[in-house]
Amino acid sequence: MELKNYQYLTDSLTKLGFEGVFDKPLKAAMELGKPDFVLKANLEGKDEAMLFAFKFAQNGGEYYFLNNVAATLTKKGQEPLTHDFFLYKQQGYNIQQMKNMLEGRSVYAEFRKDGRDVQLWRRIDFTAKDERDNNLVRTTYNNNNKFNLTEEVGKLPVQNMNAAEKDALMQALKNGERAVVTLKQGANKERMFIEATPHLGTISVYNAEGQKVSLSNNQLKIVGDTTQGKNLPDTTKQIIASQGQEPGQGQQQQRSRKVS
Repeated sequence: MELKNYQYLTDSLTKLGFEGVFDKPLKAAMELGKPDFVLKANLEGKDEAMLFAFKFAQNGGEYYFLNNVAATLTKKGQEPLTHDFFLYKQQGYNIQQMKNMLEGRSVYAEFRKDGRDVQLWRRIDFTAKDERDNNLVRTTYNNNNKFNLTEEVGKLPVQNMNAAEKDALMQALKNGERAVVTLKQGANKERMFIEATPHLGTISVYNAEGQKVSLSNNQLKIVGDTTQGKNLPDTTKQIIASQGQEPGQGQQQQRSRKVS
């Protein structure tokens, strides 16, 4: 076993959010000298679980590489969702970013390509497959001026935040989180949830009950409910009035970790 190869792989796993999790099983698997192997980890919550399967291979040479991660999200009462996340130069999405993409949300990335900066958002399309029979990944590029996260957040009457709080909010949205904010309208304040939907060119907003809200025929109503907009909170009406909305998915829960 090459020690430098082992250290390189453990560093890669740390960047993905699995620091120290695979140290012993990875070393044991490399010492066996198999051409390829898989290491798994479980993250369990109250009503959901994540399974990560890390696929290592020598690719015809002496050194091992982490080629891709198969992530599966299982929620109580729902069919499991699985996607293969491929790595580029041993870099990829971390634990929470993978979960958020499986939840249907977009995650931001930036890198250098052909001497220029590339900024983009990616989301999983579970209705289509690519040539590898993997879920298709849809991309929205920042340079097409369709979506500017800072500008879109700035359109919302978010309660005053300091610089650190603003940075944390922006990073959470880039990671694909559904973030909690306090929105204000006059003297009214309400706890709301927002997420980035760059493919729509907007920020999606949800009320405290997690209900989607849409504007139809100049009337506000909760999607999937016959209740009309007059029963929505006042702040919800003000925020949603000029925005089309798309569905998002649940909140992060604390999880325990198991490795195999």
